[in-house]
Amino acid sequence: MKKLRMFLLASFSLLFTSCYGSWNSFYEGNDVDYRTQKLLNISNSTDSNFKDAGLSGRYNVLVLTDLHFGSNRETIPLESLCQWLDSVKGRSEAPKFVLSLGDFAEVGALEQYAEYLTFCEKLENDYGLKKIFNT
Repeated sequence: MKKLRMFLLASFSLLFTSCYGSWNSFYEGNDVDYRTQKLLNISNSTDSNFKDAGLSGRYNVLVLTDLHFGSNRETIPLESLCQWLDSVKGRSEAPKFVLSLGDFAEVGALEQYAEYLTFCEKLENDYGLKKIFNT
């Protein structure tokens, strides 16, 4: 009986070690190799976000990560972020651009990326922030 409990505990631990659980490995073949078929090398000489930013001296940057648009586990505090951006808009402490570190779509579905892109458009249009993507 003790061996069975140890086996079940070990099996359970292996199956549910990621933040998504074991089901994610069976997700319809929509893995990162399918979604990202080539890599781009972005630099200040090739990317318009860098060229247009005109950055020099000291400046603030807004770093975003793990927003998981489409998740039903918790809500994203976008209203609080927008309130803060409104409070610093036009002042020296306002961020000059956004550094996006990833994990913006819960499972990589198209509608989740569309929601993220709408959010990025709001940052650019309402606050003049340029986007820099990780992938």
